Amino acid sequence: MEASEQAVVLNVGGIVHTTTRATLCKFPGSMLAVMFGGSFTPSVLRDPAGHVFIDRDGRLFRHVLNYLRCSRLCLPDGFQVGWTAVVGSTYHR
Repeated sequence: MEASEQAVVLNVGGIVHTTTRATLCKFPGSMLAVMFGGSFTPSVLRDPAGHVFIDRDGRLFRHVLNYLRCSRLCLPDGFQVGWTAVVGSTYHR
């Protein structure tokens, strides 16, 4: 199995997400691509289970993952983007 196809487990704000390295690296230059690209540094923050920990809203992060997976922003009806999402998106470049 190629490294890009390996599962990656993330703890984002206490919520565990599983995806692939290829998904996280879909947009070169993004913070996620930098973190999980070929120059991945093992000095990132990890939770007690050893998963990479990202201190952001885990409920919102699932929408980031879905966008990376299908190149389309699909939000539930009634979803309102507030300052939390705007500020959080700057972390992902």
